[in-house]
Amino acid sequence: MKRSLNKALLGIDCDTKKIAITRFENGTLKSWGLLTSQHKVAQDRTFELYGLFENYLKNNKGIDRVMIEESLFANNFWTSKTLTEVISFCKLLCHLNNITFEIVYNTTWKKEIVGSGKASKKDIADWVLKKYPQLKGEKQDILDSVCIGLYGVKKYGY
Repeated sequence: MKRSLNKALLGIDCDTKKIAITRFENGTLKSWGLLTSQHKVAQDRTFELYGLFENYLKNNKGIDRVMIEESLFANNFWTSKTLTEVISFCKLLCHLNNITFEIVYNTTWKKEIVGSGKASKKDIADWVLKKYPQLKGEKQDILDSVCIGLYGVKKYGY
């Protein structure tokens, strides 16, 4: 398979209802968006998100690496279970599409990108919006996915 000359990397922040995706090409922010499910039942949301991410990968070629935020422990068992399932199918779809992926802890990307492993949502938003003012008004998930992607850009020289 012929690879694109652009080196493309995704930063992904998952939750139980959506997947925030940011794409970098050669270190430059190229696109961002949310894959969202409105289903009431967690299993239905999980399968819809699977299909949405599968279609995203089919329609966005040339991805070399995906950085995925590690699952956080939630106070609710079912929330933790569903989040783990969403992250697992992101990993599976990357594997099935021969895309290298890596799991990254939130304290790791926060420290490397924002400067503190305990950075707050406000700290993250302030940092991202200073660098990318075009993201003003975007959801926190998008801002987090930017930092997750930038962590990969920094680590792998994209």
